[in-house]
Amino acid sequence: MKALRRVRRACFLAAAVLLAVAVVVPAVARAANDPDANRPIVWSGQGAAEAIIATADSKSGVLPVQQPFFAGFPDAATQWDTGSQYARASTYYPGPTGVGGAALACDQALSQIFAPGRLPPNLDDPICKPPPPFPTVVQADSTTPDGRTDASQALGQGGPLTIMATSAVAHADRTSVYGDAVLGSVNVAGTGAVAPSALAFRRQAASILHGPAAAAAVTAAPSDNSTLHIDSAVAHSKQTYDTDGALVVTATSTLKGVSLAGGAIQIATIKSDTMSRTDGRGIAEHAEHFTLEGVTVSGQPAAIDETGVHVGGSTSSAKPLTDALNAALASMHGKVALASTSGDAKSGDPKTVTSQVQGLYFYIEQFLPIPNATDTYFATFTLGVAGSVATASNARNGDLTTEEGGIGGVSAPSDTGSAAPVDTGTPSFDTGTAGSTGGGSFNSVIPGRPGRTAVLGNRRSGFLNQLEADLVGATISHRFDLLYLAVAIAFVGVCLSSRLLVPRPRQVPSGNRVS
Repeated sequence: MKALRRVRRACFLAAAVLLAVAVVVPAVARAANDPDANRPIVWSGQGAAEAIIATADSKSGVLPVQQPFFAGFPDAATQWDTGSQYARASTYYPGPTGVGGAALACDQALSQIFAPGRLPPNLDDPICKPPPPFPTVVQADSTTPDGRTDASQALGQGGPLTIMATSAVAHADRTSVYGDAVLGSVNVAGTGAVAPSALAFRRQAASILHGPAAAAAVTAAPSDNSTLHIDSAVAHSKQTYDTDGALVVTATSTLKGVSLAGGAIQIATIKSDTMSRTDGRGIAEHAEHFTLEGVTVSGQPAAIDETGVHVGGSTSSAKPLTDALNAALASMHGKVALASTSGDAKSGDPKTVTSQVQGLYFYIEQFLPIPNATDTYFATFTLGVAGSVATASNARNGDLTTEEGGIGGVSAPSDTGSAAPVDTGTPSFDTGTAGSTGGGSFNSVIPGRPGRTAVLGNRRSGFLNQLEADLVGATISHRFDLLYLAVAIAFVGVCLSSRLLVPRPRQVPSGNRVS
């Protein structure tokens, strides 16, 4: 009897456990398998970081377009929202036009040169089907979740811009997106005015600090003919959801061993980092930091602000060195200043949080008497650029009255087609016009989102609404399996409770009864 009771109780207990598992576990498994299950209905993030943004043009305009020569190196950018994921990492990013140059040549230029269907096979098959990707740019999206460059390479050897590219890695899925790019070194050759101006400044600085004899010992150095030199640079952008259910977008750029204007200005570290975070409800945070470490001029400590460079040190040498540096920059037609740093959190639904750092601005120009193109040509370098934007609505996918997927787990067609993520060249930064001190704005474009599957019919709330959603999806099929097993085990327990299995009490003859 005791053993029978124990088996009966075990059956009822097992049925109760299976019933609880049928209710709880599929919901937990669904949330684990679908990262978007409990996210906001509307959300998006954009992040971008460029250690260096370089643009070049002439006062009259080399071409009838804005910023005809553009480069970001290294570069990292991410875009993420309810319907798409995209990440880009570049050791050298020439802008969206440069990245799509091969496709443009195949679609437009070659098709204009050759008659339709007459494109030479040696050009058509290996080159244009598909067009080759830009060798220093890797991209990741829903179809290609990971991308990376093959190995280190030297770019532009012997030219005015030399880059030692190290690596670029991009990743994109529904859990997170990120891009990382690393450079070994960067060197931009000086203009005709840089080398003599840098040498003259070094001699003047030696005279101010150590006397005429020290100035006479100063000779020309290779660094005199360098407009910009950097020992290493890193760009990083990442987006993910944290444990509080908030979208976190970060962007960081770091430069080491920076030398400007022929070595006249030395900076040990330039670092920019931004963070935008929101859950569409109570969380709306942003943080932006710009750090300059180890700023020196001729070995003397210095500071850089919106008005330029200011040399510190002893009172007897600070002002003379500052004046000498400003004179050298003027002879090079150069300017150095800090650009803008800003952040903002907009209330409403959805909430949008923005953070940006425009970094350090360096501008240089030179008049060139080129036949038929005589003009003043200029280059602008923005060092340490980073920006992030996070947007999220208050409502969650778990609050929706519709559910993705058809009966049995077969997805129904969406209301609208989805646009595959493409390289739109954004997020990007407007670093200001030539001759300004920077202070542009952070811009972003979100790719098209796919429509969500809708369930036709009446909409109800509460338990019936959730039941309808489960019936549309596949999760309830697993619950039925557990429920059937729970009912079967409970039935066994009921059977064990039957009186047929309980021994009937023995009847004692009346003659044998004890009175």
